[in-house]
Amino acid sequence: MNGEVILQSFIHRLFNIASRVLELDDIHTQKKSIPELINIVMATDQELQTLAQAPAKSWWQEHGSQMSKEALFQYWHSYFTIRTHLRLALAYEHDQRFLYNFMTCFSACQEHAKRYISLRPLLPAGFFASSIVDLQAFTAIVFLLLATDESKTASSSVASRQNMNTQQTRGLVDQAVETMELAAKRTGNGSARHGVDAIRSLSSLLRQPGSTEGQQVSLLLPLIGRIHVSRKAGGSGRQNQVDPYMPNQGEEAPRDPPDGYGADLAGSNYMDPDLVNPLSYSMEIPEDYLFFTDQSFGAEQWLTWTN
Repeated sequence: MNGEVILQSFIHRLFNIASRVLELDDIHTQKKSIPELINIVMATDQELQTLAQAPAKSWWQEHGSQMSKEALFQYWHSYFTIRTHLRLALAYEHDQRFLYNFMTCFSACQEHAKRYISLRPLLPAGFFASSIVDLQAFTAIVFLLLATDESKTASSSVASRQNMNTQQTRGLVDQAVETMELAAKRTGNGSARHGVDAIRSLSSLLRQPGSTEGQQVSLLLPLIGRIHVSRKAGGSGRQNQVDPYMPNQGEEAPRDPPDGYGADLAGSNYMDPDLVNPLSYSMEIPEDYLFFTDQSFGAEQWLTWTN
């Protein structure tokens, strides 16, 4: 109220939003219409924005070198923003009308990586949520890696027209990975070590030149287990749709969706199997991994990214 933070109230509102973010995973598998899905995503996004605007701006600034509850909940706020937009943001390369979701997710991933760099060294060894913090950072780092992939941005307008400083973002990724590596050495945390190895393996795969033959790497992810990431041969299957909302270089990323956003996306086929199958990068979670074969986590069984 009036910029003053009542932490218990903030936490309650944040956790209510978190429950809706989890519901989004189920919605993606229920073949909801695009306008219906957009309405749910944007309603959640609006709640996150409203919550972010409740405290004074100074509350969101990083303070000191001591661990605080506020820093942890600020970190989770950016993560829930990522999760809200992630699925549609990943579809952006195939349908550029998802620009708002891509840019919001991209900005949230940058913020999340910065907060991870500050927060992770402050967590004591044995902190109960350390592995969760690492996995959430892993999500942001991988999205930033894919968003700034040279093989993708070199042939598209993504880097030049989305106000993305590619080199700066890669530097941020390097810092976050270094932070994760130091945490693994300092605390002996296996999830951090697995996260570092997986990120570097994926980065190496992305740097490999294109090939007429598929390429694959196996990764051991924190809290998930072993997965297989494939770089398939051939094109990306990208749709060459004109995006009327694409900002010119130097413009601020859109913070509010354009008018008629949900209706304009009514014809999108981002979930069409014929569109998903040719993706150059796919992540497969083995069927024998119990956490992800539980029906309550059905939406997480396949994570797909584009080249």
